[in-house]
Amino acid sequence: MYLRLPKLTISVNDARIMAKNGWYGKCFECGNQMAENDLQANPLAIYCDDPNCEDAFRLEFPKLWIGFHIDKRRFEMNEVEKKLAILRLNYGETSRSPEKNERNDFRADLQWMERRLYSLNQELIALYSAKGNCEAGSYGMCEKCGEEIPAVRLKVVPWAINCPDCLKSMRVLH
Repeated sequence: MYLRLPKLTISVNDARIMAKNGWYGKCFECGNQMAENDLQANPLAIYCDDPNCEDAFRLEFPKLWIGFHIDKRRFEMNEVEKKLAILRLNYGETSRSPEKNERNDFRADLQWMERRLYSLNQELIALYSAKGNCEAGSYGMCEKCGEEIPAVRLKVVPWAINCPDCLKSMRVLH
């Protein structure tokens, strides 16, 4: 289930992770505590109405933003690992010989979950690299041309290492 907010869309799971890590009521753009009446009107609000939040995101908030995504990927990995364990347990405890279609469904589910775990692991590696870039002071800079990566791209892909122009040129080459 997704909630549509004026500035961006978040899931209920994202809101739970925010609350668990003490980020509830803080603006994801600038890190400031939001007004209590704003939180009562929208308990899942993750932004304030300050017009300078776009700049504050780049300068003051990337570690928290990346940390949120690291926690989110860890949470997803744990959920997939639980489902994978249940699937293996249920398939292994079957006393009868499973039908051919059941074996195919099991294999398809197993392969999907293993691919998802691999994908989440790759994203975590990229996020930890981005966290290191934050600490080194190079977060948000394109590795190829040295230009700033637009804040809009960093919000969607916090581990981005290339600006959109360099990304396009790399895709053309491949």
